[in-house]
Amino acid sequence: MQTLSTDHADPLHILQSTHAVLEQARFVHIDIQAIPHLAAALENELVQTDTHTVPGDQESDIACAVQKSFMFNVLNFCFWAERDTQIWTVEWPQDKLWRGGSYALAATLDRAEAEGYPIYDTKYLARLSLADSRNIFRGTTDVPIPLFKDRVKNLREAGKVLCERAGGSFMNIVRAAGHDAINLIRALIVNFHSFDDCANAYGKRVHFYKRAQICAHHIVELSRQFPELALCNTDELTVFADYRLPQVYRHYEALVLLPSLARTIDSSALIHNGSMPEVEIRSATVWIGELVRQHFKGVYSARQIDSASWRLSQKIKNKMLPHLRVYTIFY
Repeated sequence: MQTLSTDHADPLHILQSTHAVLEQARFVHIDIQAIPHLAAALENELVQTDTHTVPGDQESDIACAVQKSFMFNVLNFCFWAERDTQIWTVEWPQDKLWRGGSYALAATLDRAEAEGYPIYDTKYLARLSLADSRNIFRGTTDVPIPLFKDRVKNLREAGKVLCERAGGSFMNIVRAAGHDAINLIRALIVNFHSFDDCANAYGKRVHFYKRAQICAHHIVELSRQFPELALCNTDELTVFADYRLPQVYRHYEALVLLPSLARTIDSSALIHNGSMPEVEIRSATVWIGELVRQHFKGVYSARQIDSASWRLSQKIKNKMLPHLRVYTIFY
């Protein structure tokens, strides 16, 4: 593995711990020579004004907006379908069909609220019933949302913890963090098991914190509407290691997979959560984002590079090889 280095702050030990994985990696390789080509493709997205909406941005009340954003991130993971099977779909409002993904999740929460479910009330969520949950997450067909029981568990945990430690409002967590992105992410990790996104590799703990970081990112995006939500230290985040970014980075040949692993992913076979191939792919994803940041000499943050990578993925999704398929609550 070639030498990777950074002078970037790493308070969450994401770069450090993933670097240790890549020093011993057996399944992946980063082609540094491909970084300029990838960066050129991303630059077209980086220079565009980001008009991507975020959860809660239609609210006029800051506490409601923050609560919606948090609950969305409690549930924002794993929407893909296995090969030759139907994907979970949602119709909301009438005649508007969403085929999986975060947009379908947002539509589900909007529908639940319109139907009278107190989906953002933490006392309700702490006692959330399976019957209500099935109706809230119902699709247009019999295909259920993936990891249904895990989502119910996450919502119950979110409701219970917010009731007991934050007066029922995620806004109080933001305030207690001193509007510091790193403190906010640490609060998520410490208080909510579902955000503690780590793995074990080569005898060491590896940190990713994808959903915790994107939760902080969404709060930052909400600060466009509510300036008082602005967070400091957002430049210390990494890219958010999910399944879509490595697909993009592989397309531009920055991420190189061992042939046997490539065949597994290209056949749409499942990769186990916490397995070495998965941990190595996610670790390489973090560092490719860091190398792109270095390529631009820090003009763009890793957070901006992540958003640009996701937007690019939506434009070239039909040109790319399959993404890895992992059943996990972490992305």
